[in-house]
Amino acid sequence: MHLMGNTVRNYAWGSRSAFESLFGWSASDVPQAELWMGTHPGAPSTVELEEGPVRLDHYMEGVPDSRFHELPYLLKVLAAEQPLSIQTHPSKARAQRRFAQEESEGIPRDAPFRNYRDDNHKPELIVALTDFAALCGFRDPRDCAHDIHILGELVEGEPTLLRGSSSESRRALALLSDLEGIVRAGNLSRALDTLLRSRREDASEAADLATRAARRFAESPDVIPPAARPALDTIVLTGEAFPADPGILVSMLLNRVDLAPGDALFLPAGNLHAYLRGVGVEIMASSDNVLRGGLTSKHIDVDELLAVTEYSVLRNPRFTPENISEGHALYRPEVEEFQLERMTFPTAGSKRPAASDGPRIVLCISGEAQVEDPTVPEAAALTLTPGASAFVSAGEDLKISAAEASEVFVAAVPTG
Repeated sequence: MHLMGNTVRNYAWGSRSAFESLFGWSASDVPQAELWMGTHPGAPSTVELEEGPVRLDHYMEGVPDSRFHELPYLLKVLAAEQPLSIQTHPSKARAQRRFAQEESEGIPRDAPFRNYRDDNHKPELIVALTDFAALCGFRDPRDCAHDIHILGELVEGEPTLLRGSSSESRRALALLSDLEGIVRAGNLSRALDTLLRSRREDASEAADLATRAARRFAESPDVIPPAARPALDTIVLTGEAFPADPGILVSMLLNRVDLAPGDALFLPAGNLHAYLRGVGVEIMASSDNVLRGGLTSKHIDVDELLAVTEYSVLRNPRFTPENISEGHALYRPEVEEFQLERMTFPTAGSKRPAASDGPRIVLCISGEAQVEDPTVPEAAALTLTPGASAFVSAGEDLKISAAEASEVFVAAVPTG
């Protein structure tokens, strides 16, 4: 087992203070969005050896008798100060087929209009570290239609919300009315198609109108039914970050989910989603295939997004872990690439064994953790402070002890 060196990715939606608050790191002048741990070529980790740091994938290639020469998962700490793009990910079969097609067409892998950077799928699991807001899967169409209707009533009651030419306002109102009718009929795929294929000016005007109406609600919340408040709060939040973006209206089709620390979401292939704000530990299959559907300035391939997206209503977006013991939870979705353990230590010195013997990453979130192989008593334990991580090779026993009030995550390949 070895201490790791990891890269922080800087994206515009990241936070300048989250890693400072969480780990005690120095304040950043640029938004820090994701701490990456793994062998993904975008930012491969290193391990500390006696001769110095070595790339983790190179180290794994040199481990004898191991079937793992790279990690099938990517572990992250994600800090969102602004909403991420609305997006979904393909199935493995579709990723393999479409990646091969784009390769044969000679599209450079770093081309901004390319959809498939690799041939893998990208199921994701995120566990909240702070209060965390997200959009996840399609809502009940009746609830969507109700909230769109509320928006229409707000506009009718406040004509001052309308601006621009009368023809622009009429087209924006007509789009909202059409959207309500489509959703009320239960046709979520057509609703998404309508928003993404409508005349850009009309969709932008409708999104701007919806944002201004939702802001008016924020000033007078008593006039809005409680059931409509999460969707309208999402409109305000997304409208501040992406003014007049049609994705603001797409957000109304999706479940708004507010997580407390320890709560989780699992996002399989086809799940349309977006993270809105908060800090969490995220684990995914090692892939960079993303189809975007709004709240972005990046490329949107409407045809491919519509083909990949799963349109069934998601009644319960949350993912419930298995409680191994008090303070030890296992998040194991039905994928072969990863599982995630969360350990908390109410008293100092207590030890917990990990639930897998595959290649693992141990990440300390708070307190101080000791990582050791109990079968090798002469080996010194590794000490992890907040934000530090260790790589543990497949087949090594692993026990973790920690100070009081510590929190530790263990990413692994599921046993069996």
